[in-house]
Amino acid sequence: MKLHDLTRRKATEGDRRLLFEIQKRSMREHVLAAFGSFDEKKQWEMFFRVPPQEHELLVDEFAAIGFWVVYRTVDQIELARIAILPGFQGVGIGSSLIRELTCEASSNSIPVRLRVFKTNPARKLYRLLGFEEERRSKYHIHMIFQNERVKKRRSRIPRMPLR
Repeated sequence: MKLHDLTRRKATEGDRRLLFEIQKRSMREHVLAAFGSFDEKKQWEMFFRVPPQEHELLVDEFAAIGFWVVYRTVDQIELARIAILPGFQGVGIGSSLIRELTCEASSNSIPVRLRVFKTNPARKLYRLLGFEEERRSKYHIHMIFQNERVKKRRSRIPRMPLR
């Protein structure tokens, strides 16, 4: 299956259970590795800090197989969430989606940012797609994609000394 085989649609309030099920099936092992447990009630509450309407569902001819949440500003694109069901991982869907973002960002000379669990093997894919580690937090690696034009523009911005 490739990206062109999928349709996309904005999630609705009625998609709450579907979104959470995709999240749970695709991320449970990474949550367990990071936190040692998967408290479903707590995960539900944390997951829906982002309203369902901000998710875009990826749908094959039969059912939703994933989603993503992307925020765009004039200064950057943030890939806030991406989840693909395990049976559909490794066939190029995530790579194609992320390449869309990096192409859009490159044409607008802005970076793409994301964060990934330290234990999530997707971090290797992000590196292959040109992302670099920007910083680390307790559980995540924060990554950035910036083409040469973005790097040059950012290097010309004067840095204020820290006080």
